Amino acid sequence: MLPVTVPLLFAPTKQVIEAHIVEWNDAIADHVHEAWWIGHDLIDEFDPQPIDRNWNWDEFEIEMDGRTLASKRVAIVTGDGAVQGAMMISIEPIPSILTPTLGTLFIELLFTAPRNRIALRRDRQSFIVGVGQVLLTFAAKMSVE
Repeated sequence: MLPVTVPLLFAPTKQVIEAHIVEWNDAIADHVHEAWWIGHDLIDEFDPQPIDRNWNWDEFEIEMDGRTLASKRVAIVTGDGAVQGAMMISIEPIPSILTPTLGTLFIELLFTAPRNRIALRRDRQSFIVGVGQVLLTFAAKMSVE
């Protein structure tokens, strides 16, 4: 199923760019843990601190009713190798609240890279747009499958 090619919007030029949803790996983890938070495009001090500022994504699990669900992490990566967003999704179905006889998947930790968050940018301008929507759409398709 992965990688999946997806479109994102590069807001400064209003051009659609190609990105790929890929499975989490060590290189992505390193990028998210370090490079996400470094850059001249980010404000100098975060007040308040973003909740994901010091996360180690590799330590998180999805729990429901006292048990850990099987899950995986995915990321959206653009052609320049930059991770634009990430999320964790269960791969073990849970009963749907709407239709308990049907299974659904559970999403956790859906975040876009700090450079894509207007409130964290020096210029307060959009950068890469559509990351969250693309991840949610991917999760919905996974859940249906």
